[in-house]
Amino acid sequence: MQVRNNLQVIELAGVNDASHLEELLELHAQAFPEHSHVLAELRENARIPRKREKCVVHQLLCVVDEIPAGFVVVHSNRERKVGLIHFLAVHPEFQGRLVAGTKVSTLLVEHAVELVALDLGASCAGVVAESEPALLPCWALWGFSPLPITYSEPFHGMHWRDHEPLEFFDMTLVGYNMSAHSLIELGRKGASAFLLDHYDVPPDHAVVQLAIG
Repeated sequence: MQVRNNLQVIELAGVNDASHLEELLELHAQAFPEHSHVLAELRENARIPRKREKCVVHQLLCVVDEIPAGFVVVHSNRERKVGLIHFLAVHPEFQGRLVAGTKVSTLLVEHAVELVALDLGASCAGVVAESEPALLPCWALWGFSPLPITYSEPFHGMHWRDHEPLEFFDMTLVGYNMSAHSLIELGRKGASAFLLDHYDVPPDHAVVQLAIG
């Protein structure tokens, strides 16, 4: 837990904190109603250790004056040496508002990047996220650049098998480069971590091959 005046950033992966977890889940349900299938995964992340064989999981809740202000979910992929930001949201009341001199969204992204760097060490290539075009200016403010690869995300995420056939929708992969030799390299690593490791889609699928090279 990080305390900065009236602000707390609380880790809720591998932590038995039912009250704060419910606050994070409520924020997620409000911000991402189309991703209700993820709530069970977030509960499971809280129940089991965050350090796992292939990744380290973080679920961070930002609380301001005891009010849930925002959250971020990030995974540190140990094999690819890249961090994945899966979800980031700020309560409407705190959007654009400065807390301790910083926007809540900026604080959460910076904290997520710092944790990934700690998890993966000097070999960390960077941190990536999936973005809609309208949000690219926000990611740019946080130091993320569009990655020069063709990327698509599977409908229903890691639960695509429950809704076959497998179908994709276009997204932009953005990245914060830390030690990758190029943005293309970071993009390939990020696409592989998302599509192969997290979503577990077939590696020989044409859409996947287009993204991972």
